[in-house]
Amino acid sequence: MVLFSISIDAFSQNDSIDTYIPDMKISKDNLNTWGYTLIQKGKIEKSIEIFKLSDHFFPQNTNTFDCLGIAYALLDMNSEALKSYEIALKIDPENTYAKR
Repeated sequence: MVLFSISIDAFSQNDSIDTYIPDMKISKDNLNTWGYTLIQKGKIEKSIEIFKLSDHFFPQNTNTFDCLGIAYALLDMNSEALKSYEIALKIDPENTYAKR
């Protein structure tokens, strides 16, 4: 349950999903799009919380772990980035993004 209380912070201060994806329905693709949009806006810490939320609901989605790896790498959290890429490869050994 800590995951949800942390992730709710990502919804505050004009960073709600409606700001980025109007009329969004919760799906793995929409959560990942929202998280990646936050990265593009320089809100990397908030994007991490969204990717964690996506992982909670869609734990077999390799894209979530790719994006999470990118976010961690941007914050120089290299061990966390590596772990995210390793999880993506464990789920899908042919994942070309995680192999990089």
